[in-house]
Amino acid sequence: MKAPVVIGAGVCSAALCAVASAKPWLAGDQGSVGTIASLPLANALALVALAAWGAFLVLRARPRQFAAGLCALGGLGVVSVTLLGRSDLLKQAADSSLVGATFTGWYWTCLVAAVITAITGAIALGQARIWPSMSEKYDAPRAQVTTGSDMWGAFDRGDDPTS
Repeated sequence: MKAPVVIGAGVCSAALCAVASAKPWLAGDQGSVGTIASLPLANALALVALAAWGAFLVLRARPRQFAAGLCALGGLGVVSVTLLGRSDLLKQAADSSLVGATFTGWYWTCLVAAVITAITGAIALGQARIWPSMSEKYDAPRAQVTTGSDMWGAFDRGDDPTS
């Protein structure tokens, strides 16, 4: 797969996952029930995946692979929290006497976006070393090492080889 497609899908799915994980996942006759104590972890992991995608865009080589791994792990974490927290949400709905509790579209959106985030992170992990990175145009200039006769030539030209 091409890098822009995978990276674009990864960033968009991680952003959608972060938004959807902060919304109410269960609705019933008494209104919406928000997330319970264990489910904000889904939002935190989604934000980690989104931040890792941001870092992925500016890194090179091995750190880029590490960021891609964080993207994949963040997506997998959200999937597992979403699936394991399902019973906790239903228990909370029963405790609050919520009648006709059903999962909202935000729950399903978060789950699908997390799966896409995990898949794109895994693809990026495998392909990160061969994909092009940001341009070196704006990097700090590299100092040239001058030794021996080159140094004396620099002095003769009026250059300071020590700076």
